[in-house]
Amino acid sequence: MRFVLFTFAAFVAISPAIACVSVSGDRILAKDLAEANALFASLDPDLVVGFSPRPGITRVLRSDEQSSFARKNGLASETPFADVCFVGAGESFIASKPANREVERGEKVSVEVLSGAAHLTFQAEAASAGRTGDSIVVKNPENGKLFSAKVQSKGKVVIQR
Repeated sequence: MRFVLFTFAAFVAISPAIACVSVSGDRILAKDLAEANALFASLDPDLVVGFSPRPGITRVLRSDEQSSFARKNGLASETPFADVCFVGAGESFIASKPANREVERGEKVSVEVLSGAAHLTFQAEAASAGRTGDSIVVKNPENGKLFSAKVQSKGKVVIQR
């Protein structure tokens, strides 16, 4: 099985013009990418493109990543690629109506870390958006590193260890 790794790009703002594809399983395959771009239909449908997004996360495969993938697999395209987003099976994606989100990308959130009897609270920046119960990506203000946390309420996320 051949693997092609791409950078995680869930933090890209998704416009209604981006095609979204529902993915089942833990890998994005060439057949999934072919749903958004017919050029990839000529590849082995089981060729692994990358990892599927976790629940609550949308993964965007940028145009430059698609160009690189196409070149590595012997495909040439005169026209530029458009970004494609992937959501896990059973999740719905409505680009024009992101209603009822408790946390928006770029907003300051209160992070609560619970580990046994230890309890830590600090402020951070949301790197992705989500509703109550969703896992989102949050940016550590001290070192800029990204981590995952679960949305608990408006402007508040929790990490339980």
